[in-house]
Amino acid sequence: MVNESIALVIRQYLNNLRQLDIPVSYGVVFGSQVSGEAGYWSDIDILIISPYFDKERKRSDINLLWRVAARTDS
Repeated sequence: MVNESIALVIRQYLNNLRQLDIPVSYGVVFGSQVSGEAGYWSDIDILIISPYFDKERKRSDINLLWRVAARTDS
């Protein structure tokens, strides 16, 4: 289980994606945040499950995910 502060950031990120009309089914957190080995500078690894990404992905889709992440919590 992830720290509540991390869960809050993740929920905000998913909501921010939804506000951009990206239908998010859910997110899967993995990596050091889940294993309990996260340090102060650890990132948040998250897999976004959305039918939006079922089609062929473009670089602009990936850039959008990064932009929203940076605006949510840098």
